[in-house]
Order: sequence, then C-alpha cells, then structure tokens
Amino acid sequence: MKERIRILRKSLKMTQKEFANSIGLKSSSAIGNIELGLIELSQRNIDLICKKHNVPLIEDAAESLGSIYNGQQTGTFG
Repeated sequence: MKERIRILRKSLKMTQKEFANSIGLKSSSAIGNIELGLIELSQRNIDLICKKHNVPLIEDAAESLGSIYNGQQTGTFG
C-alpha cells in the first residue's frame, strides 16, 4: 500500500502536505510515515482517497467470508 500511495500522490503532482490536506489529515508527516510503511492507512482513509481522487477500490475478501468490519460485511466496500 505504501508504494501505491506515493505513486498516486506523485502522479497527482501533489506534495505530502497537499495530499494530506486533500483527505483531511492535519499532518503531512502522516503521509510520509504511510509512504515509509511506518503506519497503515485506516479503511476510512482508503475510502477517502479513492473517492476524492477517483481511484477504484478493488477489495480482496476471499478469506474473510462472513466477516464484518465496522458494521459492514467485508467484500462490500469496493
């Protein structure tokens, strides 16, 4: 995920600060830490990035049959 975020941000010609602001993060260091793999994105932030920057969300839920995340069945996010 970390590499994909960096590639997306660079293809949009955005700085880390601009990208963080576009999805409502207060700190650009969070994007830097995500790109370095130090922290993971939450599902909420993944959804925001996809909606805000018109990126299709393809979810692999093959091993989560019947699982629920935050009240929503897995496999129904994307």
